[in-house]
Amino acid sequence: MPEVPENEHRYIIWNYNDILIPPGAVRVLITQDYLKSKDAEVGRRVRKRELRGVATYYYTEKRETDIPGKRLENESIITAEEYAQYLEEKDPALATIVKERATWPENGHYLELDNYREPAYLKWLHVLEIEVSDISIEPIIELSPETRLINVTKDPRCSNYQIAAGSLKGLSLEDFVS
Repeated sequence: MPEVPENEHRYIIWNYNDILIPPGAVRVLITQDYLKSKDAEVGRRVRKRELRGVATYYYTEKRETDIPGKRLENESIITAEEYAQYLEEKDPALATIVKERATWPENGHYLELDNYREPAYLKWLHVLEIEVSDISIEPIIELSPETRLINVTKDPRCSNYQIAAGSLKGLSLEDFVS
């Protein structure tokens, strides 16, 4: 598969409440592991996405760009057997991330709300990602008026890779509220 640009804004939800997720949202459970890489410029991972008891597996390579929130991504669907083989290459220095993801369209954008479950110290973390065509334009979305978002698009600690590396260990929501 060709590398495609991934443009997303990331926000921590300061006052998360389940009512933020609309009734039609698709909910999946994601288990994500990072793999060893010979190329420091390429991040490798595997994911298992479970929807209603059915698992789908993915292998992904990502390359960072000079623009925060913009990466080049190459992702493909793999078999359960390939997934198990890739897990043998898991980087032991990086934690497995387990999160519940809700996805839905909103005002011309695609929203992904991740509620982190593992590692256990991340249960306070609720991240909203908004896919955009142009990373330089702040998306306009309509959540409840009392919802407070903390933009962490440019905060390197908040990438999933850095989260797996322990960047948020010992931190809490209050560390992001200014």
